[in-house]
Amino acid sequence: MSNKVKNNNEFKVDIEKVKYDSNYFHRMMEQQFEITNVTFSLMEKTIDKLDVMEDELNVTKDELKNTKD
Repeated sequence: MSNKVKNNNEFKVDIEKVKYDSNYFHRMMEQQFEITNVTFSLMEKTIDKLDVMEDELNVTKDELKNTKD
């Protein structure tokens, strides 16, 4: 799956399909669960990158302070 998350604000279930296809709702829930997992995974990666950037920024700040002195 790509790193881009599709805008999936709506989660629609075709009630008529649920009546005739017992696995339909289960498949739909699996798809929604997969989207949620991908979203959380991307959020974790973003947080990790932000943490690294924060550390790098702090190092740069310290280096700048040291050059001023």
